[in-house]
Amino acid sequence: PAEFPMWIMLWIMDKCEQNDIWTGKAKDPSVPRATYGTAQKMCAAISHKFGRDYQLRTQPWLEHPAVPGKFIRNPSLSVTISQYMVSLCWRKV
Repeated sequence: PAEFPMWIMLWIMDKCEQNDIWTGKAKDPSVPRATYGTAQKMCAAISHKFGRDYQLRTQPWLEHPAVPGKFIRNPSLSVTISQYMVSLCWRKV
C-alpha cells in the first residue's frame, strides 16, 4: 500500500521521539527512547527486509509511471523516511 513509508516512519518515531505519536504529549521519563543510532539500525533492518526478502532491492520507493496508484521498489528508501531521518539526526545528535 501507498502508506508503507508512513507506517515505517511512525514505527521509528514511536521509539525515538520525546512526545507520544498518538497523543502529542510528552512521554513519561520512565519510557525509554531510542537513540539516533538505533533509529539508523531500525531503518537498515527494514530496508534489508524489503530489499532481500521481498526482492524490492535498493531502489527508492515511487509510484509506478504506467500504473497510477501502484508503488514499486523499496518503501523504506522513500523520500518521506529520508527526510524524517535527517530531521531526527538534527534533533538527536
